[in-house]
Amino acid sequence: HHRRAEDIIKNTILKYMEPSSSSASELVTELTGYFNDKLEFTKGEATALYSGLVVDTKNFNVQTGARTFEAAALLRTSGADPILVRQLFKDDLNSFRDRYRIIAEAEMPLPHLAISINRGVENNSATSIMAAQAADALINVTDVSVGIVISDCTDGNVNVSARSDGSINVQVIMEELG
Repeated sequence: HHRRAEDIIKNTILKYMEPSSSSASELVTELTGYFNDKLEFTKGEATALYSGLVVDTKNFNVQTGARTFEAAALLRTSGADPILVRQLFKDDLNSFRDRYRIIAEAEMPLPHLAISINRGVENNSATSIMAAQAADALINVTDVSVGIVISDCTDGNVNVSARSDGSINVQVIMEELG
């Protein structure tokens, strides 16, 4: 559902991108309505798609519209389990502490921009997820429009996660940074 990037897959048969949608889950859910046999979701499929809606909309608080809620209603009717979704996104105490350490160490070098550097971390998916969650949490701070977490990894790589409250397109900034 994000805008088209330079590294888009070439020669695809179908490209269905709509940056105004809340999530890929919303788009997939909508697509099923166009099939003649009216595909039905299993409880597991509905729950997985519903979890995508929950994550990308921050519990239906960001970039939602009537289409988002129609998709959510269809998925709930199909058996999506919101209690299971909530369980999927729970953290252990150490991860919770680490994320809030990153947030607590953030600085504001410019108005409306909060940056935190997560030093000496392993370069893995858990680190990337934590950085994304911390950057996302930073934009909930008063007067912060952009949250950035830079992970200085032990293998020499540097990873960046950026989030915005919608007033600034951080995807364009990230593309410029490569």
